[in-house]
Amino acid sequence: MEVTISYRKDSEVVYEKANVEEAGYFLGPVAYFVNIVADEDVEVKANRVKVIKVQEFKISGNERLTLLDRYRHALGTLVAVVEDGKPERIDVPSRVKYVVFYPIADGKILKGSLIGVGVVTTVKKEAKEAIVEKLREVDKAISIDPEVFVKSDWPYLWKK
Repeated sequence: MEVTISYRKDSEVVYEKANVEEAGYFLGPVAYFVNIVADEDVEVKANRVKVIKVQEFKISGNERLTLLDRYRHALGTLVAVVEDGKPERIDVPSRVKYVVFYPIADGKILKGSLIGVGVVTTVKKEAKEAIVEKLREVDKAISIDPEVFVKSDWPYLWKK
């Protein structure tokens, strides 16, 4: 499918056509937390979104970052991470240097303050068709046939 992507380059917004494919992914069995820590002192005003520099961390090409809403700063919450330049494919490693912060109160965030936590999960990219087929297999394996369930050898479930 052809789409138009946009990104900033040298303070200009660039629009570019790109071909994207439908894909899916399998989540790995393990994940880890990453602390997102302010790398500068910054004043924030309630309801005014702010981009904040954070201590840099890396997301590998086979990982996905999800921001956790439970772990936030007293003045607000993280909305997203910011990347400079043209967006890379999801399977290309990236470095997080900035985040978008939504303040709910006026105040100052100090350098070194924990402003959020993310969970990094290992993923394996697959074609959409492979994902759909795997979901069908899982559904078939865990779906309960009502006739088999009713005739089960667990008679105590049906005693009154």
